[in-house]
Amino acid sequence: MSANMIDQPAAVASGQTDVTMQGSAYLADLFNEATISNARESIFHHPDDESLIPAELPARRDKELDTSHRAAESDDGGAVHPAE
Repeated sequence: MSANMIDQPAAVASGQTDVTMQGSAYLADLFNEATISNARESIFHHPDDESLIPAELPARRDKELDTSHRAAESDDGGAVHPAE
């Protein structure tokens, strides 16, 4: 590897690609929404942050991926259409 080439996985793991940026309400909302959307079972928060939790939360998920091969729900009753 040449001197100016970076071993990307090692650079990421060692924090060499980290950046610092100014926080904003937009970024705070983005991180909060992503955290809530990706929680499977529970959301823990500080009591002072109660106002940041939406009234309706996503349903609890006990699996990440469904491989049962059921027909997908659609407007046409779940008909399977070949790729065009």
